[in-house]
Amino acid sequence: MTPSPSEIENTIPNWVFETLKVSTIKSLIRIPVLILISILWSPLVFMLWNWLMPTMFDIQKVSWLQAIGLTILARLLFTYEYQVKSNG
Repeated sequence: MTPSPSEIENTIPNWVFETLKVSTIKSLIRIPVLILISILWSPLVFMLWNWLMPTMFDIQKVSWLQAIGLTILARLLFTYEYQVKSNG
């Protein structure tokens, strides 16, 4: 016999559902924030890259979309988020 959804909810502690809700909301918020930050920072990356890199290292200039990609890549590589779990 298959348990009903209410029976399943009664067997799983409430903190599991609260954690799932919070982490889902955070995940849904992070993606648009990452895109917004990338769009806002990309002109700076675009200008600095095209000003410094070709003259210093003989590297090609980048387009605006490539600057957005570089901004996202840098954010993913150099941003470290940690979560402290409390026992209380």
